[in-house]
Formats: sequence, structure tokens, C-alpha cells
Amino acid sequence: MGGYVATFLQGFRCLGAVWRIGALLLALAVAGCSTLQDFAGVEHPGYQSNGTYVLSAQDRGLGCGHLQERSDGLIEQMQALPALAAQEIKNAPSNIAALFNRAFGESGDGLKTINDYDRSHAEATALNVQLAEKGCGSTDIDAHLGKTNEQMASFRR
Repeated sequence: MGGYVATFLQGFRCLGAVWRIGALLLALAVAGCSTLQDFAGVEHPGYQSNGTYVLSAQDRGLGCGHLQERSDGLIEQMQALPALAAQEIKNAPSNIAALFNRAFGESGDGLKTINDYDRSHAEATALNVQLAEKGCGSTDIDAHLGKTNEQMASFRR
């Protein structure tokens, strides 16, 4: 009788392994979707591998006021990032990838705040283009970020 239970449990363990492998493959497939789109050069809403940002259809449908509010909010966030970048440089890297990028990459690599700044700038630029296309008037983003751009550039050197 004990042999039957052991055989049953061993079969159950194998089934669990199959489920784990299936779950892993599913997770890889889902995670790979945006990577495949980037690799193929297909634009999709959000951040692109070339550093630009593509607005979603919903974003493009927003009115002038909402687009301007989002753009202004991103500019405000970017203006706070130099202080955070200075603090981040003083702190130890948060993971192995950041450590490797800081050690062997270009200046500024491995800093989350620089990545956040670049992504926010790309999104603000896309919003600004949409504002101009709708005839809402546009914002001179770099004029608002003059000193901020200089400070962030110093972290890249």
C-alpha cells in the first residue's frame, strides 16, 4: 500500500513541475511581447526603445487642458530630479545591473533618476507635439528646464 502512495506522490510532483514550467513559459511570452515589438521596430503606445514616447489613442483624444496639465506635471517632476540624482549617486547601487552599469558604463548609467528624466522628457515632448497638432499652443519644454537640463547633463559626464 505504501508503494502506491509513493507512486501517486511522485506523479503529483511531476505534474507540479509541468505547471511551473508552463507558468514560466507563459511569463516569458508575456514579458517578451514589448521586446518583440521593439525588436521589430513596431511602434506601440508608451516608451520606445529609441528613446521616444508614443501617445495612446486615449491620450491623443484628450483635450488641450488635460494635455497641458500632464505636460506641466512632467516638467514639475523633472525639475525635482537633479536633487534625487545627487542623492542616488551618494547611495550604493540598488542592484547588480546598476552596479555593473555604474562601474563599466558611461557616466550616468545605472542611475534610475537619469532614466526617469529621459522618459519624462520623451513623454512631455510627445504631449507637446500633440498640443501643437491640436492647435492648443505648445510649451517650450527646454526653456522651462534650462537649469534642470544643465544639472542632469552634469550627472552624465
